[in-house]
Amino acid sequence: MLDFPDDIDISEEAKDLMKRLICPRETRLGQNGFVDFASHPFFEGIDWEAIREMDTPYRPEVSSPTDTSNFDVEACSPDFTPCDTKPPNVTAPFTGHHLPFIGFTYTHDSMMSDCKSLSLSGLDSSADSLPALTAEAYERRIQRLEQERTELSRKFQEANRLIQTRFHGSAPDGETMNDSTKYEQTIAQLKDEVQILKKRLAEENNLSSRPAKDSNQEELEKKMKELKEKNRQLILDKQDLQRDLEETFERLTIQTRELKEAVKHRDLAKQDYDELNTALLDERDKLKRSEKLAKERESELFQLHQKLDAFKLELRKLENG
Repeated sequence: MLDFPDDIDISEEAKDLMKRLICPRETRLGQNGFVDFASHPFFEGIDWEAIREMDTPYRPEVSSPTDTSNFDVEACSPDFTPCDTKPPNVTAPFTGHHLPFIGFTYTHDSMMSDCKSLSLSGLDSSADSLPALTAEAYERRIQRLEQERTELSRKFQEANRLIQTRFHGSAPDGETMNDSTKYEQTIAQLKDEVQILKKRLAEENNLSSRPAKDSNQEELEKKMKELKEKNRQLILDKQDLQRDLEETFERLTIQTRELKEAVKHRDLAKQDYDELNTALLDERDKLKRSEKLAKERESELFQLHQKLDAFKLELRKLENG
């Protein structure tokens, strides 16, 4: 549950929006797509139909894609800790996640935007150019999905490698427990990405099932069929990968439970050992004290024997005299 500071004025609509974004996936805002956001009270008063023609509320001045001058780090609280996120060591498609500042994104007139934007822009173009643009954009999206599938497969292999290192390596017990939590988080993240990829593939499949604008172009129809086949293959690959991830997650859960049991037994054994060791040390101390006392008594007895011998010698002298 989120806790909001009392000294900062936050509207109930903003609180509800943050709570519904930072929550379990099953109840997270966006299950019904964009309509969940458009109908939320926080965005009340926004004309979504004309939002592309509206001016942005704030336009920061930037000199380069990595310009961070708009972020005043010195003005942050004393406990501010900079993010130490580092780019992955393995080779992966560029995502821009690690750039210090990305800026605003504007893709209304971009050829990389979705087919809806292409359809809107195509209304002003000729009927002959629309199918070609749609096919070209669709190919780009297929390539992007294939890249995402490759990246997801790489992450899955990395998770498997980490699991193998975790359960067959020789890491210390403290690091083992920390790594177990990291692996569970990694698996959960991968499952989320699988769901996102599944949704995108479904959207692409729905788009590919729409009738072509120009039914006379056999070449376009052939290309669309090929793209459909690629989509189908991507879905099959995604299902296989998701099944592997679920099996890996189940195996990790079982192994983690076994590890916790082993750690529990180890702790109990260590506790018994500590108790026995303490008792042994006490007995050793008692033995040392007993040995010291015995030596003292032995010394006293020796002195008494000497006195007794001297007394006997004196007694003989008296008897002989």
